[in-house]
Amino acid sequence: MPLMTKLLAQIDPDALAKMQQQILEIHERVAEQPLWAFKLMWLLPLLLVVAVFILFQRQKKIAQNQVGLAKLLDQLIDRSK
Repeated sequence: MPLMTKLLAQIDPDALAKMQQQILEIHERVAEQPLWAFKLMWLLPLLLVVAVFILFQRQKKIAQNQVGLAKLLDQLIDRSK
């Protein structure tokens, strides 16, 4: 904590006042949010996990299709020789 006090003592008073005002504005905005918004916070990470899983499965299928296409092209090249 003494380090924090020393750092804060070196800050320009105008800049410090501006930072304090911004912190108060953020605090007021958070306090004004409805309670249900905080109760649904768990939903966002869940949706992100589901979206990542769907994208992973999609990319996996695309990669499998590319491998299948490469094998097919290899067979066609072998037949043409």
